[in-house]
Amino acid sequence: MKLFENIYAVMSRINSGAVIVAGWGIIAIMAITSYSVIMRYAFNSPDTWSYPLAAYLLCFVLFLATAHTLQHNIHVRVDFLLMVLPRKVAICLSAIADLLSTLFLSLFAWQLFRLFSSSLERGRVDETTLGWSLAAVQWVLPVGAVMMLATHLLLVVMRVLKGEYGKTETVIY
Repeated sequence: MKLFENIYAVMSRINSGAVIVAGWGIIAIMAITSYSVIMRYAFNSPDTWSYPLAAYLLCFVLFLATAHTLQHNIHVRVDFLLMVLPRKVAICLSAIADLLSTLFLSLFAWQLFRLFSSSLERGRVDETTLGWSLAAVQWVLPVGAVMMLATHLLLVVMRVLKGEYGKTETVIY
C-alpha cells in the first residue's frame, strides 16, 4: 500500500506540474490571439504564424491537463444510471468501465506513439508558414496519453486497495 501511495504522490506532482505548464499555455494562446487580432484589425497587417502556433499550444494544453483532470475527478461524467442501479450491478458496470477505459487509453497511447515516431522517422514538417518538425510538437501526444493511462490505473488500484471501489461517488469516470 505504501508503494502505491508513494507512486501516487509522485504522479500527483508530475500532473500538477503539467497542469501549471498547461495554464501558462492558455495565457500564451490568449496573448498570441490578442496580438493577431490587434495586428489584423488595428494595423491592417495580418500575420500567418499565430493560428498554427495557438493550435499547437492548445494541443499541449489539452494533453498536459487531462491526467490532472482525471486525478482530481473534475472532468465530465454521467453516473446517474449507477446511482439508481443495485449496488452489485453498479460495481460490475464500474469494473467493466474501468477495464474498457484501460483498453481505450492503452490503444490511444500506442497510436499516438506510432504517429509521433512516424513523424520523427520521416522527418515530417507541418504545412503552415512555420514549417516546424511535427515530431517537435507531437511528442506531447503520447506523453500526455501515457500520463492519463498511468493516472487511471493508479486511481483504480488505489480505490481497490483502500476498499473504496464501488462507492457511488467513485463508481465510474
